[in-house]
Amino acid sequence: MQAIQRFLIATMLMLGAYAQAAPAYQGAPADDARLHYQQGQIAFVGIQLAEELEIPGLKPAQQDVVRQQYEIRPLNRRWKTFANIEQQADELGRLRSYAVRYNLMMWKLDRSPKSDRFKYRY
Repeated sequence: MQAIQRFLIATMLMLGAYAQAAPAYQGAPADDARLHYQQGQIAFVGIQLAEELEIPGLKPAQQDVVRQQYEIRPLNRRWKTFANIEQQADELGRLRSYAVRYNLMMWKLDRSPKSDRFKYRY
């Protein structure tokens, strides 16, 4: 009986630690962008690299507009990581994939006319 209790406590502790370690970008990026836009939080996401903050998914002209007019949230915190993101190819790929879809949806929402934004589809 006591062994089962120990096992359950250990399992719950491990699940709690896993939940805290889960990255914030695991959701659906298009849905996240829509939610943030509806809440009035118009910000794009980027990846903090050694030399610059990369904004995936946007053309250079669009990136210039975003850098001048909007907030850019880095998905990774370079100073919190032990290894550079450039050396973690899988993690960098996941970050880029999320950022591309999020930024494209945020750009589309921000640039579309207000009447088209809230149309119902039947």
